[in-house]
Amino acid sequence: MYRTNQGTDMHLLPAQSIAEIRDMHSYRLEGTVSVAPKTLEGGHVIFAVRDREGAEIDCAAFEPTKKISERLSENWFLEIWFSFREVLLPEP
Repeated sequence: MYRTNQGTDMHLLPAQSIAEIRDMHSYRLEGTVSVAPKTLEGGHVIFAVRDREGAEIDCAAFEPTKKISERLSENWFLEIWFSFREVLLPEP
């Protein structure tokens, strides 16, 4: 028995679509890699995932997961676990 949800993944909310995702929450979402992954300097991997409804979300896998994320290919079906933070970039 745990006193907190740390180490249990209970904080991950199941999401059926990207439309359900809200700022400052953590989720599990199934989807397909829709944009071929790119590895940035420093080892971070950037890719996009498309949900069942066709909506896409940009993803970043950080260097500690490089062994897995570098093997990703377009059209792979996977479940991503992530925290979402909406960041609005300034207009150029």
